[in-house]
Amino acid sequence: MQKLLDGSFYQYFDSKEDLLIYIMKKHSDKLEKYIGETIKKTNGNIFLIFISIYDYMLEECLNKKDGEFYKNIFKNLRENQEDFFFRKNEIFKRPDLKKFIKLIDKTGLNISDKEDIKDIERIINILFGLTKKAVISNYKYPSKEIAREEYLKSLEILKYGILKR
Repeated sequence: MQKLLDGSFYQYFDSKEDLLIYIMKKHSDKLEKYIGETIKKTNGNIFLIFISIYDYMLEECLNKKDGEFYKNIFKNLRENQEDFFFRKNEIFKRPDLKKFIKLIDKTGLNISDKEDIKDIERIINILFGLTKKAVISNYKYPSKEIAREEYLKSLEILKYGILKR
């Protein structure tokens, strides 16, 4: 019987990892739509956008029927698998970056030129990376409130910098 199950499974997926990729991609379209709505609700405030993404991902991963599934995935990821897993699966599928950048409120950002897209791309990539890491690391904290506080502290460091002025 196990051989039959293995055979039919591999008819659709190359590996267990391939199955995870399929499952995670199903959620990426929902996340992209949410990001678009969030950009509008926050008037393009980049930090509020990413706090909202973090909260959304945790709500999806912790409180839904698939909570245990995600918990097991994130708890069992080894450090060297995190980047591979998220890049390949695009769980944090980025919306059309140029469309995203146009909606970001740039007035409060320390960028060299209003038209310098590279600086804004760097900021977005840093925030996506931090948010991804925080979602994965959430399970390592005794409570989701403590995990969120740690995430917010990291955002504050990025927001205000580490050097005295």
